[in-house]
Amino acid sequence: MKTLIRCGHLIDGTGSPATTNMVLVIEGDRILDVCDSNSYSVDPDDDLVDLSEHWVLPGLIDAHLHFFGVDSMALDGMYTEPEAYRAIRSVRDAYRLLEAGFTAVRCLGSPVSPVIARGVNEGIIPGPHIIAAGNFIAPSGGTWDHIWLPFELMKKVDIVADGVEECTRIVRRRLRQGAGVIKVGTSLGRFDGDNHAWGDTPHPADQLLQHSLDELRAIVEEAHRLGVKVSSHSIGDAAVNHALDADIDVIEHGHGMKDETRKRLLDSGKVLVPTLSHMYFSKLVGKWKGASQRSVEIADVHFDIQVENFQRCLEMGIPIAVGSDLIGPPTHPLGEQAIELELMARYGMSEMDVIRAATDIGSQVLGLQDSIGTIETGKLADIVAVENDPLQDITTFSKVQFVMKQGKVFRQSGFTRPEAWLGNPSPRVIDLASNGVTKD
Repeated sequence: MKTLIRCGHLIDGTGSPATTNMVLVIEGDRILDVCDSNSYSVDPDDDLVDLSEHWVLPGLIDAHLHFFGVDSMALDGMYTEPEAYRAIRSVRDAYRLLEAGFTAVRCLGSPVSPVIARGVNEGIIPGPHIIAAGNFIAPSGGTWDHIWLPFELMKKVDIVADGVEECTRIVRRRLRQGAGVIKVGTSLGRFDGDNHAWGDTPHPADQLLQHSLDELRAIVEEAHRLGVKVSSHSIGDAAVNHALDADIDVIEHGHGMKDETRKRLLDSGKVLVPTLSHMYFSKLVGKWKGASQRSVEIADVHFDIQVENFQRCLEMGIPIAVGSDLIGPPTHPLGEQAIELELMARYGMSEMDVIRAATDIGSQVLGLQDSIGTIETGKLADIVAVENDPLQDITTFSKVQFVMKQGKVFRQSGFTRPEAWLGNPSPRVIDLASNGVTKD
């Protein structure tokens, strides 16, 4: 039996103009055909999904988020809360992402993310495709080495790697734990600053380099040898150059660059993930939820320079992917990623390019471009639909009406269908009445 999706309007994610009155033919988890509705005759056994009043697109992709699984106002819980509890919270977040139409994501730092990815892959829990980094990698005192916590604790959670040999070993440990990408940082804030990870501002005086070039190259070479990409948290001009010197694959954040460095980034062909949402949520929701005035001020400064950098990179033609850097409730709830699309459109990217950044380019960042990111024959049936024309109203992505992942419908007519994913309990294995094992 095939599933037919009747599309009122189809945007395939390639950047091509929208088409009308198309039919998607789904068989199993794949797109079997994409054709004009007049050229396909419906078989009585086909399952018809009528989206003739909707706009149909590839599933959305967030190329930068975190399954922290802790209260975002108490991030030290990443090192004190049991990982089992964090995984439970992250299961909720994975569910919400799929509900919001994000059928694939990259988690760039969390020890529970490989476990969540495994659970999704095995069909135990509903969620998006997850390319997981596992935990961060930093040198002693580096970006995610929380210097106000005992150093023995930071070593115990396996974040710290010093020296070329240890940098090589930690990559191997990450892949053994199930990582599909490696996350490093090339920048950090001053040791006497208020924001150790991001720096109090993106200006050179507030940004330090972390890891030597030899250490970074060891990480990249080992990751590439084992078939995975490397992404770097890079704020400031020196940090972006440091990442490019080491041949890191994807630049995260990237604000504070000079034009010469942007030109170098453009010539490299590497993708920028600007993550506008993180500081946008930090300054607005953080203030509402009681964050300190100082942290709100820091977020405000970073956001303004992020916007400036985004607009300049856009003008220069640097490839950009959608990445929200949301980390969880209450301040950065997963499932509200559509804000990133709205911000990118607000600050100058065309709606069609925003869609491509959230689909095709995102799939390239995840390394899944052969399977997802566009609606084409042979690709996975990861499909969403919205009520309004997203080329005229980008906010329509905040109200996704239909979600299909790998040929399974998860959300239809604005309602989630968990029964389609969770199924019925397995039949009993032992039947005492017959004193034997039950048969299939």
